[in-house]
Amino acid sequence: MIKKLVNKILASEFNRNVLTLISGTVIAQSLPLLLMPVLTRLFSPEQMGLLAFFMSVTIILGNTVNGKLELAIVLPHKDSDAYNLFVLGSLLAAVSSIVIFFLALFFSQPFVKLFNVEPLKNWLLLLPLSVMGLATFNLLNYYFTRFKDYKLISLSKVSRSASTILFQIFAGIIKFFGGLIIGYVLGHLLSLLPFSWKLAKNPRLRYKVNRLKLIALLKRYKKFPTFYVPATLANRLAYDLINMIIPMLFTRADLGLFSLAMRYMAVPSYFIGLSFSQIFSQVGSEEKRKTGGIKKSFYSILKRLLIIALPIYLTFFLFSVPAFRIVFGQKWVLSGVYAQIISIFMLVRFVVAPLMNSLYILEKQEFIFISNIILLVLALSSFILGHALHLSFKHTLIIYSAIMTFSYSIVFMIIWIIVKKHGGTN
Repeated sequence: MIKKLVNKILASEFNRNVLTLISGTVIAQSLPLLLMPVLTRLFSPEQMGLLAFFMSVTIILGNTVNGKLELAIVLPHKDSDAYNLFVLGSLLAAVSSIVIFFLALFFSQPFVKLFNVEPLKNWLLLLPLSVMGLATFNLLNYYFTRFKDYKLISLSKVSRSASTILFQIFAGIIKFFGGLIIGYVLGHLLSLLPFSWKLAKNPRLRYKVNRLKLIALLKRYKKFPTFYVPATLANRLAYDLINMIIPMLFTRADLGLFSLAMRYMAVPSYFIGLSFSQIFSQVGSEEKRKTGGIKKSFYSILKRLLIIALPIYLTFFLFSVPAFRIVFGQKWVLSGVYAQIISIFMLVRFVVAPLMNSLYILEKQEFIFISNIILLVLALSSFILGHALHLSFKHTLIIYSAIMTFSYSIVFMIIWIIVKKHGGTN
């Protein structure tokens, strides 16, 4: 009976693609997750907080400097257009990274002082490399998603996580704080090697780059940099700007404890949610080309996400406090408390985040922008409110979790209405 069930699952191309991406993501994330208890014993919450700050700045910039054109790569009918979109996104990222370098060179001192992260001053010069690496990875990730080369994507993810965590552990052993930052940047750069090797080996994946074509594609997909970049920026700021303002309003140690909780509560999204999101981009785009709508793909993804999310986050809610104490040590027990507080919010986000791809598939990026601006304002307001009321970080986090749970529920309703309205012929 089990064999029949396995065969039934593997008979679906969608399920096979999901399993391939999930397996690669599981391997990629398992190494840092399994070895994180080593890092928590080599570095303090404050040092881990500084790493979280650097990572947040990288993620905010790295996910926007390419104009979000990676999301457009799966849409054109011609593969040559997709390749030119990849090149266009890379050019935007390169120019932006050069600008970031000069900003870091001349304005690092007031920046680190403003956010109370002075030990990062000299390490900000690595930020452009980190941003460029992440932006290029995103472009190549979606380029090879178009060709359903999920094994290659998985290999790239594994190389990134393995190189990062192993270098960071080595740095901890020799008591070199900068190794946390260097390891993170190195991981982004090494993740590009499998993609580069495949492009070099297979000329059919490379097409002629035409300047007029680049201009035409930028005009055709102008909604992505115009609407989706601000929307993504708002979305990333809703999470990563929090990591930047926590040292300002509370302490760097609070950030370290909170970032560890968030890292583990986001594990299901890393393992499963991102894979669903990526494949939804591909199958949803195909369905839209055939039927004009994406209802079938939407409800299929929604059902699977709910089945997976409910038991996972219920377990987090019940057992995170004792689990964090045992695994990471007594000085990290507050991370378990924070994980319990945000568990319901993370459940809702796990389900809703992949479904937001519906809006860009239907080219309704303006709704993403509006919803993410609202999420950003509410997220920041909750922390500012807690600080203004002189609440502890724990009680501020309760306010944040409640507000974000409600907000994401509203976003889901908006997505559902739009998908239903643009149902297509299916």
